[in-house]
Amino acid sequence: MTKHDLLDVIGQAQDQYILSAIRTRKQAAASAPAKTRPTRGILRKILIAAAILSLMVMTAYAAKYVGQLFSTYFQQERSAQLSDGQIDYIENNLQPSVAQPVVTEAGDDYSVSVGSALTDGKIAYITVDIQAPEGVNLEEGYIWFLENPLLIPEPAEGLVLAPDGSSPDAMCDYTTVDDGDGLANTASLVFKVNPFLENENVMPFDGSIHWTMHAEGFEKSVYDAEKRDFEYTPLAEGVWEFDLTFQNIDTREVEFVAEPIPMMTSNWIRCKYIHENQITSFTLSGLSYRMELAKPEIDGEAQDIGDVVIVMKDGTQQTLFLLTAQTASLSAPIILDEVDYILLSNGVKLQAQQ
Repeated sequence: MTKHDLLDVIGQAQDQYILSAIRTRKQAAASAPAKTRPTRGILRKILIAAAILSLMVMTAYAAKYVGQLFSTYFQQERSAQLSDGQIDYIENNLQPSVAQPVVTEAGDDYSVSVGSALTDGKIAYITVDIQAPEGVNLEEGYIWFLENPLLIPEPAEGLVLAPDGSSPDAMCDYTTVDDGDGLANTASLVFKVNPFLENENVMPFDGSIHWTMHAEGFEKSVYDAEKRDFEYTPLAEGVWEFDLTFQNIDTREVEFVAEPIPMMTSNWIRCKYIHENQITSFTLSGLSYRMELAKPEIDGEAQDIGDVVIVMKDGTQQTLFLLTAQTASLSAPIILDEVDYILLSNGVKLQAQQ
């Protein structure tokens, strides 16, 4: 569904409800005695009800459109279509409006807006929409900010902050996503935000912590096959800053380890698994996972347990590559109740703990 489709549906809905209200009033007026015919007040109530219904339709279709952006993003990430359950998860848990602009110093008539968010409390995805002047082509390439955008939280216990007050590396991962509106001068990006946590009990996106997003300038890159390199075109040098408000929608976690599991681990340099270790915890959320090791580091090296496969009850799988002790994102949403088991690289199967 494009933005134009959305507007068409909204317009049709409004026309339908208004015409229905007028038709109802005419029918009532024709059949009722003169002294009891509907007044303008009754028509006003009918039209208000129609407006409310129209707003409900608009909200539903807006959620559908925003959900499509996230669906497109995850399909790009895993190069596969999402299941109906995964699409339902996105539409049921997305937050259509997440930000209010604080500072905007747009250059050359460009506009930047933060649209929506999808979060499981630990990791958040945020959409950013860019509109250029008519005649500027933002399609067929990637949008890059000139300076890596900063996500600045209020100080909170267990949340690691950089010297500038931002969440370090939290905004490094973002990509351009097809917005599907058919307009060359618009583009959408999806940011993946994965803050560093000292305390894994902290939920940075459950609505308890206020965040500010700061972004400056952007350019477009297009790959030139003949030159075998990217060509970069400067677009705007604006400054955009937003207040972000997240909602606690779905922060459920499921533990898959009942007691420590023996596991051979390796560091990032060596190929063989040579260290005796234990997995002490493995939790899944809707958008992320967390693994804990008895020895997360050996000789200063982060320990890797190899690939892990999430096997669903319908037989579909999602592979997590080279896991170390951390909170990390899934390549697509997980329906927790549909997980059959988790398969470790040594053949051990982990079942959900009640």
